[in-house]
Amino acid sequence: MILKHQEILLFTGDSVTDCGRARPHSYGLGGLGEGYPRLVYSLLQLDYVDRDIAVVNTGTSGDTTAHILARMDEDILAVQPHVLSIMIGINDVWRHYDTPALGGIHIDVDQYRRNYTEIIERSLAMPQLRCMLLLTPFFLDQSAQDPMRRQAEAYAGVVRELACQDARLRLVDIAAAFDKLTARRHYMQLASDRVHPNPTAHLFIAREVMAALN
Repeated sequence: MILKHQEILLFTGDSVTDCGRARPHSYGLGGLGEGYPRLVYSLLQLDYVDRDIAVVNTGTSGDTTAHILARMDEDILAVQPHVLSIMIGINDVWRHYDTPALGGIHIDVDQYRRNYTEIIERSLAMPQLRCMLLLTPFFLDQSAQDPMRRQAEAYAGVVRELACQDARLRLVDIAAAFDKLTARRHYMQLASDRVHPNPTAHLFIAREVMAALN
């Protein structure tokens, strides 16, 4: 386990992470929302009772990498986490499809890489941060012909590349893990809109995060 006694684990991202978390953010179960951050906290409470690990969630529904950058001071740097987990990117993809006329807000794959690189660099500059978990964005559709699926996979590929650039970065390839799962389970059993996980899928993500933390 990479987290030590009384250290802080911070989750941030978009609606997949948000899941009704407290505003302003708070420490512990009451502020974590109903998604995978809450489940990770519960697993830590069960398996590491001697460590008193604090868990914070600053995920925000609708966020892109641009939003993460705009609020880094209050959502990441002010928390001073020892381990930071981030899953961001599906809205960078989605805005191309649900608001195609608003090209000014679209984040192409190159801008996504630049934004994510800046997020990583600013995060790793925090002296106490020992590890950063990079969770790939996902779109639960096995059809290679779906344009949103292809674009989401390209953005996940950026995260895979960036995770190789520093020893403090750990890839948590949620997209690849879901691909294996949806080969056996239809996506409707996990996320009816192919993006927002149901409780089963949140538990799946939590298990992948715990594996990375261990």
